[in-house]
Amino acid sequence: MEKMTDWEEISKGIEKAENAKRAKADKTQKYDNAIKNIAGAVLERTDASKIDINDITDLKSVTDILNKIDEKNNSGKNANGTLPPLSTGKENIIENAVHVTYNTIKQDDGSIKHTKSIAVEDIAKMTPEQISKLITDKENFQNNDNVNQII
Repeated sequence: MEKMTDWEEISKGIEKAENAKRAKADKTQKYDNAIKNIAGAVLERTDASKIDINDITDLKSVTDILNKIDEKNNSGKNANGTLPPLSTGKENIIENAVHVTYNTIKQDDGSIKHTKSIAVEDIAKMTPEQISKLITDKENFQNNDNVNQII
């Protein structure tokens, strides 16, 4: 059997992690759907006076369940559906790995907005070694960040 290259090992590891992530997301989605169905059935029965909500505690329990489902479905996203901004450390790691274009845009109200962009072609041109370094740097940063949160 032929030994895999570092790039093949990294690719296989990424694929395995993505498959595990997808499987977990699928399982979580099924669980969430089941909870939504149960919560919906409770609300329907409540509307039909088959389940009594006798006091504020009962109402709060149902509301908490529904709110947690909504929070979970929207976790990791801002109110407008976009991902939250990267931390400065993570931005620096990416900026050190690929070419970043800095743009200055004048807003309608006269204020200046600074944006950064990366060309997809630059990412596609990265060598396996560069990608490996980027992944390693990101993991090291995340590990250090986790340690700092614990301490």
